Amino acid sequence: MIGYKGIQLLSREVENEFEFSTIMRFDKIENVKQFMGEEYENSYVLPPAQKLLLCYDKKLIRCELLHEIQYGNRI
Repeated sequence: MIGYKGIQLLSREVENEFEFSTIMRFDKIENVKQFMGEEYENSYVLPPAQKLLLCYDKKLIRCELLHEIQYGNRI
């Protein structure tokens, strides 16, 4: 996948439930559009995953990475 830099999966417990978030990184917005198509701001959750979730966001949050500092070994 052109411009794809990686993905992170995060979770946290909120009132006896678990909330999951993913962070996908791309070089530039054009690469996101190429990957997701015309509706690149809509979230995509695989149908089998949808069955396991109580709810999920239909729209994604798009942010630009301004600065990153890495120390030591990455997990």
